[in-house]
Amino acid sequence: MVKWVLRRSSGTDNPHATDLKMGAAFDPIVSSLYAIDYDLFPEFLTVVSQSENWGFSKASFRFHENMDQHELAQVSAVSGRKMKPGEVLIMEEQAGAVLLDSASFFRLVFDYGSALLANKASRDLVANEWKADMHRALALIAARLQS
Repeated sequence: MVKWVLRRSSGTDNPHATDLKMGAAFDPIVSSLYAIDYDLFPEFLTVVSQSENWGFSKASFRFHENMDQHELAQVSAVSGRKMKPGEVLIMEEQAGAVLLDSASFFRLVFDYGSALLANKASRDLVANEWKADMHRALALIAARLQS
């Protein structure tokens, strides 16, 4: 079972106002989540709630069911093993790649998104529209967790 610790960031250098601690093997996940601009986080949550791939300049989140055979064949080269159905490949340019089962992935992004919403809104001035978008996106992830 994958474990993580979330806490409010004590400094202002973290734009998410949230620290995520996981084992070193999960550095690609931490780096990938940190790389997402906070204002894009509702979109990220909405996209991945539908098991759709998400990617940007330095990081990507790819679902097994949305990869073709050629892509799946290349996963072991970056992650060290074959990807199984129901897994998510998380890659970050500097930190590398890791595979995570989708149930743990959805729990993590829900927990992280919830902490981001609470911590960012209490530390910085954020638009009410962003908060509403985050609540809607988190509800989509929560629905995935219940299914």
